Amino acid sequence: MVHVTQSTLSHQIAQLEQELGTRLFVRDPGGLQLTPEGEAFLVQAKRALDAIDEGVRSMHASPPLERRPIRIGSTPSLSSSFVAPVLAQLMRRRPATSLTLLDMFPAEIGSGLATGQLDLGVAYPPMDVQGLTGEKLFSEDLKVVVGPDHALARRRRVQLADLHGRALILPTERFSIRHMVDDFLLAAGAEPVVVAEVDSLQATLTLLRELDAAALMPETAVPQAPWRVIPVERPFASRVVTLYRRAGEPLRPEVKLFHKALRDAARAAAPR
Repeated sequence: MVHVTQSTLSHQIAQLEQELGTRLFVRDPGGLQLTPEGEAFLVQAKRALDAIDEGVRSMHASPPLERRPIRIGSTPSLSSSFVAPVLAQLMRRRPATSLTLLDMFPAEIGSGLATGQLDLGVAYPPMDVQGLTGEKLFSEDLKVVVGPDHALARRRRVQLADLHGRALILPTERFSIRHMVDDFLLAAGAEPVVVAEVDSLQATLTLLRELDAAALMPETAVPQAPWRVIPVERPFASRVVTLYRRAGEPLRPEVKLFHKALRDAARAAAPR
């Protein structure tokens, strides 16, 4: 039983026939009979209902799909200073998002993107990996960073020559920027005393706190207090923060949101 009154059923049939523009039933002494058009419509209607039933059965029979987390690789300094704050803002608006943010060296980011283990990468060029495309987000100059009691702390500007003979903390040679810094120091005739070579931003700041030393770092990577960030006359080393992805491959909708958020944040922070 369908629990529908005769008058309601007749009205619904009349509405359907009016919508289709043809008669589906005729009344004869034996009751209602399907017209040829009605028989053809019935075949299609059964197919549609069977497809719906199959879809429902499939949904109940299959285990729920696991959402793949968005995986972003970033160089350590950019993770803390740029990428993480941007992602936090977006995730507050979309709390159900699943995200993995990995601190990685550029070579690892390139490999992760190429093999599909990463969705996006934020790093500095060059990224010598085939099949990737990069988009410039913003540029940042290296600056001299010292503690409040350092001899250079009250300088408004410094020259690379001012670092001659002074204790200096530099990134290891795993970073391409290290080779650029060495070349510029050599050209300026500056021979600092390299007291430490480190891969970690936090380790660099800890050493600066404990040692009477200077470091060369981008300003965006340095907390405001208690550090003094001093521009170098004639900026000598600029790094281009770049957003990488696999070339020619459409982004998943959820990845596209993070891609846009990083681009928008870089655009908003760019000097006017």
